[in-house]
Amino acid sequence: MGVAGAGAADRGRRVPIRTCVGCRRAVPQAELSRFAVVDGEVAADVGRRLPGRGAWLHEDPECRTAAERRGALGRALRRSRAR
Repeated sequence: MGVAGAGAADRGRRVPIRTCVGCRRAVPQAELSRFAVVDGEVAADVGRRLPGRGAWLHEDPECRTAAERRGALGRALRRSRAR
């Protein structure tokens, strides 16, 4: 019961695709970091298991800047603004 990763497609397994809220490119989930709301604050979901809505973002600073500029992180998490 391994995690679907880069080699999963070679074995005929489905690879989860997520969209980066910064650049809006759809890529395999393994290439993105997940963020979620914890105790009213936006936090990195390192284990990718926190409950509730999540937002996916590349670790690239340009993606983070684009997400902040457009307010995409707060919108993806359905918050009035990302803190």
